[in-house]
Formats: sequence, C-alpha cells, structure tokens
Amino acid sequence: MTMASMDYWFYTNTSFRSATGWTNVRGLVSARYLFKGCSGLVTLDLTGFDPRR
Repeated sequence: MTMASMDYWFYTNTSFRSATGWTNVRGLVSARYLFKGCSGLVTLDLTGFDPRR
C-alpha cells in the first residue's frame, strides 16, 4: 500500500486498542496526530516499521 498521508486516521478514537503490522507503509510522508487522543491505545508495535521513503 502506497500512501502519502495518515494524518488524523485514528485521531481521538478512544476505542482503538492496538496497532501492529506497520511493515508496509512505503511512501508515507506524514502521520501527524495519527494516534493523538487514542486514550485506549495500549499496544503500539512498530517492529519492521521503516520510515525511509
């Protein structure tokens, strides 16, 4: 999946609990406020996350 922005995708989603499998974010340029306000988030696994474009 190629994308440029994930800005606000989960913004203030209080029922969001876990984020895993971030290995295919090629081309991601921005992720501002991606998890801001996600008060229920307890697991954030960035194993394999490669921020290079």
